[in-house]
Amino acid sequence: MKKRILAAFLAAALALASAGCGAGKTETQGQNLPWRATAILPHSDQSYWTKLANGMQEEAEEYAGLNLKVRIPQMNYNIDQMTALIRQETAAQADALLVQGIDDEGYLAALQEADRAGVKVVLVDTDVETSFEHLYVGTDNYAAGRMLGQALIAETGGEANVMIMSGDEGYPNLDERIRGLRDEVADCEGIRIAGVKYDKYDSLNVLKQYQSILGNYPLVDTIVGVEGTLCMALGPYVNLEEPHMKVVLGFDRCAETDAGLDRGVITGVITQDNEGMGRQAIQALMQWLETGRLEQSSYYTATSYYASADYRREQEVQAHG
Repeated sequence: MKKRILAAFLAAALALASAGCGAGKTETQGQNLPWRATAILPHSDQSYWTKLANGMQEEAEEYAGLNLKVRIPQMNYNIDQMTALIRQETAAQADALLVQGIDDEGYLAALQEADRAGVKVVLVDTDVETSFEHLYVGTDNYAAGRMLGQALIAETGGEANVMIMSGDEGYPNLDERIRGLRDEVADCEGIRIAGVKYDKYDSLNVLKQYQSILGNYPLVDTIVGVEGTLCMALGPYVNLEEPHMKVVLGFDRCAETDAGLDRGVITGVITQDNEGMGRQAIQALMQWLETGRLEQSSYYTATSYYASADYRREQEVQAHG
């Protein structure tokens, strides 16, 4: 931590020396120490986004030259409310914003306004094309989609009728995962994708969609989720004594998903290093703030496949450990 404190204050001293008597922000903004960063995250879900925020906050505590606050919209994933929060923090002269990349015209316009005001923009979880300089820290979502496709082929033996479940339209991370999934199974003739359903990030919607698919798509025997709501909703509640999907694949672990892995309701999930993503976002931001240069524009965090069998083996080891 001492090295991080020293680096921050050396950067500040250099910025002051070069700034002279001029007003306004310098490239490193050192005269405004401590730097003020705001993370505007779409949801406080006690799972994915909460873990990511925890990683940010824990890493930020390592830097004496950084104050970080986290803001959440009143309604989960409400783009208009997040856009308003971006404009509020820009008006308050924040030095940096850490936000999810969302392909929405008004949202991106607000981020462009922030950039023009000298605010550093860090996109986490989801990258989007922008007309302004930004940093991305998160999963390589296309590669994660291909990993999901590999798991689908392995878990079904290359024979499955599949429905894809996504959160909502307009989220590039989810679109990239679907694209990667489709590309991975394109040459597997036994994998047939029936379509894509959207759950709006709502567990009740997932349960309704699940029953609807069972009733209206009798050939579908596999559901693949490209974000965490599917497994979170199904894990504790699907009755294996009643008609159910042969294979359920999804994203991210939480208590409800682990219950499904334990019961065999969930076949497997792609795991993301949420807390590591949050930590790396702060580390990369601090490097940008301290040097005034964006050394690289993207940092990809780790993903891996975690199956029901993996969970059970871990439980056995713990029980006999």
